[in-house]
Amino acid sequence: MTGLIYDTFARGSNVNELRSLLDYGNPSPIFYGNFWTSTSAFSCFFECTASYAWTISLYDGRETHLAKTSSAYVLPVWKLPSESIISLVTKYYNNVLDRDPEPGGAEWWSAEIESLILLGIDPREGFQALAKLFFNSEEYGLQNKDDVQFVTDLYQTFLNRAPDAPGLAFWVDYLAQGLTRNMLITQFANSEEFKLYLEGIFGIVTTRPEKNLVNDLYRGFLGRFPDDAGFNGWVGQMKTAQCQGAQQVRDLSYQIARGFLQSAEYGLRNRSNSGFIEDLYNAILRRGADPAGYVAWVNALSASTRQQVLRSFTDSPEFQLRVNEVIAAGCAPQA
Repeated sequence: MTGLIYDTFARGSNVNELRSLLDYGNPSPIFYGNFWTSTSAFSCFFECTASYAWTISLYDGRETHLAKTSSAYVLPVWKLPSESIISLVTKYYNNVLDRDPEPGGAEWWSAEIESLILLGIDPREGFQALAKLFFNSEEYGLQNKDDVQFVTDLYQTFLNRAPDAPGLAFWVDYLAQGLTRNMLITQFANSEEFKLYLEGIFGIVTTRPEKNLVNDLYRGFLGRFPDDAGFNGWVGQMKTAQCQGAQQVRDLSYQIARGFLQSAEYGLRNRSNSGFIEDLYNAILRRGADPAGYVAWVNALSASTRQQVLRSFTDSPEFQLRVNEVIAAGCAPQA
């Protein structure tokens, strides 16, 4: 490989991409030797230079840095084609806003979703967040669509098809029983059919559960894509807890959720009790709600504080199953 090293670094897989292929604690019987990443390692013996780069053994996960003039294996990693992302973003414009993108709009949102993917998050999460932003936009609100039209838009956006008559009637009835439109968006966004639809476009993507959990808090509580620094900071704390033990992960999961709830940014959203319960289902349980359960939790806020209700959600067996997935993923190296 000597002589091609720098070209490899310009286009190769980064350290997080290679880490995502590892099952820590279970040595691979297939891969032996060190594999290059495109992540530089700085050396400061005499002066700081980026003449070294990280390598990872896909056999046992061992990481080391080598001079870029050294030899190591290269593992090609498939990159998501920007064209596929731009095409689907354009489709969201057409299905939700009933228009083509403004100049540069599709490219801007595509770049946001690609940034999410680089953080190790499933592209489905990006399109879920984008759909919610579009459906909650002033532009969509000005269309004054009734419930039938709204549900039809959900089918076209998330499932890429027209609604069947029984399904349309079922979801319209859910809205009549008191379920909010945002809760219905969350139902569709977390449906198995939506998952299969995007897997048909982007393939099956595996995401470490601690990243899913942190991303859900950004989407559910703050209603936005995560910023790199904040996301990596929270994930770094979670990785530290994963190396310390199960109880540390359980405690930190609640502490991070409470931190989002108590943040100035969440406070500025000025969420009503109804909106707060929407956020809990979205961020904590990663699903929508049935009308009876949703209304019951909204009513419960009349006799409880928001922090008490948050604790009820994070202590629930459903959320603890998600926490157990984080625990089971094990101790992973810090990025």
